[in-house]
This record gives sequence, structure tokens and C-alpha cells, in this order.
Amino acid sequence: MYNEQHTLISATGGINSSSRLALGVQAELDNETTLEGTRTLQTRGLFVSMMRSSYTGWTYVVTVPASVPRQSVDLFKRLLVFISIALVVLAILSAYFSHNQFQKRVRRVAERLFPPGQTKPGDTPPIDGSLENMEHHILQLVQENMDNRILAQSRLPLLQTHYMYAAIYGNAVDLSKISGQDTRIGLFPHARYVVIVVEMDLGSGNARFSGEDPLFSFAVTNIADELASRNRQTMAIGTLLTNWHAVIILNMAETASVEQEAVAFAEQLRTVVKHYLKMTVTIGVGTIVEAIADVASSYRAALQILQGKWGQAGDTVLTLQSTSIMEEKLIPYPSTIEQQLLAALRARDLTQARLQLDAFRQALDQENCPPATIKTCCMQLLVAVVRLGQSYHDDLSQVFGGNPYETFFQLKTLSDVVRWMDVTLFPAMHSFLESVKRSKTAYLIERTLELIEERYATDLSLQLAADELGISPSHLSQLFKEETGESFIERVTNKRIEKAQQLLTQTDLPLVLVAEAIGYTSVQQLFRVFKKKFDITPGEYREHQSGTPERTQHTP
Repeated sequence: MYNEQHTLISATGGINSSSRLALGVQAELDNETTLEGTRTLQTRGLFVSMMRSSYTGWTYVVTVPASVPRQSVDLFKRLLVFISIALVVLAILSAYFSHNQFQKRVRRVAERLFPPGQTKPGDTPPIDGSLENMEHHILQLVQENMDNRILAQSRLPLLQTHYMYAAIYGNAVDLSKISGQDTRIGLFPHARYVVIVVEMDLGSGNARFSGEDPLFSFAVTNIADELASRNRQTMAIGTLLTNWHAVIILNMAETASVEQEAVAFAEQLRTVVKHYLKMTVTIGVGTIVEAIADVASSYRAALQILQGKWGQAGDTVLTLQSTSIMEEKLIPYPSTIEQQLLAALRARDLTQARLQLDAFRQALDQENCPPATIKTCCMQLLVAVVRLGQSYHDDLSQVFGGNPYETFFQLKTLSDVVRWMDVTLFPAMHSFLESVKRSKTAYLIERTLELIEERYATDLSLQLAADELGISPSHLSQLFKEETGESFIERVTNKRIEKAQQLLTQTDLPLVLVAEAIGYTSVQQLFRVFKKKFDITPGEYREHQSGTPERTQHTP
């Protein structure tokens, strides 16, 4: 500690005013004109820290030998060197013993798998029975691996096809399983995808592919492969066949004109197909997507474009921008004609149903509807007809010979739809409704006869029977008359008279009880009905059947 005159006041550690350290510090203080805060300097192998008090003006000095701070660092360095040497030694020992242990285990496995002296036909006998066997086995494994690679290579086309089908149909499970094998599949190296769907135009060219849509689609895909092979640097291609279309997945490099390049490719394909196959096609170009998982949406867009041009001439390339799917006007649906058509089918009047179908077509033609709207209206009419049939039976597959909706979507024009409904759909529905009527009528008549048999002796009436069957009395009366040739009341009366005849000939019941037993409320009613039917009274009928004079009736 030094005063304001830089004179040593107090010191510790064996330092006095005449020591070299004290004198050196004093010299430093004399050279300092101003000392603010704390200052540290190194001198004479020491670290010297000085701080002047603003209150007393005294200077406090702390000295530390320069070797003291380095002691911990040196100790840490020595510790690191020692640990490093120990780790190296341990690593060497571990490697040595692990290698020996590994060799021993390998020998044990080899001896168990291939005991000394055991050989297979065609194998080279081992020399000492262990490592040689393992070497031979390793060579076999290498050969098996090569065989498996050859087999996998042969199956690669099937894997690629499955991959593309999973992509266009949006099968996320299959895509997730195969997506990790993109490198091995080697189909799509670029960043953008677009689906092109090619559809053969009906009636185009000479009919060389008539009825052979799959063959035509196969030829189209081969042409597409050839066109794409000319530009492998920026375009990869995958081709598929569906029931009605050739599907082409274009995988294109990311450029500013991807969509224009896709349309240009489709135009080139259309031109080449028309030139070489002598057939025109309509090509739908889907949306541009950036992931294989989104290819399904591009495929659906291409199909939507083709459906939007339903019924119009082909030989064109269509995109979403070139169609007016989203701009079609709403038109009044001919619901009145639909109801009249359904009423004609329900009445099994096939001629009237066909007339209403023609009126339905004329109504759509007069509105000048876009093709997609025409198809929607036809679809709505088909739904109404199918719903009519399902009101009688849920499963109509046997009636129509399959799914009518699948047949409908395969039709290309409004004329095709009208012809199919006229020739196939309506006659099938007419036959079905006729069979339904016969079955229902047979059930109603059979049930009515059962009611008469069970309840003729009660106050049975047409109204009661109709209520029991859930139909109107007039409908029941008409059906019964048409099927049996007699009215309901006539059948009940005949049944009662038949039963009265049995009672008159087989029992001695009084006439009043006979009348009551067959459902009549008085003997006079029995007399009147019997007289009208046989022109004799019940008593005379009993006497005539018995061959004896009329006896006095009594209750048994």
C-alpha cells in the first residue's frame, strides 16, 4: 500500500521499502501521472495489479508470480497427455483381443456350419475344415447375391409399372413402400410431372383399330416412348394402359416453359399418331405437379378435361385453360319430361317411355348445352331410372347385366347414350317391372285367396281384405277380377255356398246354424243366395242329396 507521495505504507509477504519489488512498483507509480481504475502489468516475472483510491489517494498494489496462473494449465496439459496415452493403449489392447475373439467365434460358427470333412457334391473339399469352408461359403453368397441382382433386374419393369399405377391412382401405401427405391427404379430424375391421357376418337380414320382399343393404346405408348427418347436430357417418360386410354407420365426438368413443352409434346404425339396409325385422338394434358405423390391429381385433371369435351369432335390437344368446364351456364333440367318418362316405365308402357326419351334429348338440344352439361343431365336421368328399379329391388346387376354406370361412362356421345337407353336400358327395366308386377300380383291374389279361406265365415269384405294387404279396394278388386275371372264378392259367396253344401249333406244342423256357420246373419240370406245359385232352397237341396223326405231339423 502506497500513500499519495508513493511511499510504501504497508506490505505483506516479506516485502519492505528497500526490496527490489517495492522499489520497482514505486518507480512505476512515479511514472504514472494519472491512475484511474485498475491497471495490470507484468514486470520482473510478476503480474502487478494497481488500483488508486479516489477517497484517500492511496494506491493498492497486488503482485502475483507469473508462474502461478500457468500451474493449473500445465497440470491440465499433463492430465490430457496421460489420458490420451492411456486411451491409445486401451484401444490397441481392445483391438488385439477383439480380433482374436472374433477369429475364435468365426471359427466356431464355421465349424458348426461346415464340420471338417463334410462336403457337398461339386464342392471343393476343405484343407483343414474351417476357414476354407467359410471362404467357399462366402463365394457362394457372392454368387447368390449376383443371381439376386440379375433376378431383381428382370423384375424391374414390373416394379416400374406398379410404381406408375400407384402414382396415377393415388395409392399412398404402395408409393410409400416403393418411393425409397427411386434410384433403383430409375424412372423419373426430374422435378416436374404432368400426365397426358390419349383417347381414340370414335369413327375416325378407317376402322383398322375398331374394337381393339388396347392394341391402339399400346401403339400410342410406343410412339410416345420414341418421341421422348429424342430429348432424354430434359424429359423422362413412363407409359401405362387403362381400359380406354393411353396414359403418359412426363417427367420434365424445371424450366420456365414446362407447360408449353408438355403441350408441344402432346401436339407432336397427336400428329404422329394421325400420320402413322391413320386415326385421330383427343389428348388431355393434366396440371403440372412437383411430386410423384401428386401425379394422381394431374391424372384426374386430364380425365376431367376429356369428359368436359364429351360428344364433341376430337383430333385436338386440350388443357384446363382451353376448356370451358368452369364457365358453363346453368340450364333448366327437363324434370317434367323425366317424371313422364318414369311414369311410362312404371306403367310398363315402353312405347311411351321411348317417346319421352326422345323429348328429353330434344330439350337438351334446344338449350344448346355444353357437352359436360349434357352428360350431367343424362347421368341424372340414369340415376332416376335406376332409383325406380331399386324401389322394387336393391340389387339390379342381374336386371341390367352389370353396372349401368360403368356402361354409361364408356359411351362417347349423346347419340350413344340415347341409343343405349332405347335399345338396352329401357327394355331391361320394362321386363323387370313386368316380372315385379307378376310376382306382386301373384302374391296379392294368393294372399287374398288365403284370407277368403280363413275368414269366409266372418264379416269379410273387400275393404277389410284391402286393408290387410295394404292396397286400395279398387286396385284389389281389379287385380282379383283380372287374375281369377270373378269378383271378390263372387269368390266369397261361392266359398260360403260350397261350405253350406257340405254342412247340408254331411250334418243335421238346422238351417239357421248352417247360415251362421258360413258367415250369413239370417236364414233368409242363405235362402236367397242358394235359390239364386241352384234354383232350389237349402232344404230341398238337403232332401235331394239324402234321397229321403225332408226331416225335422234339430241341433245335434
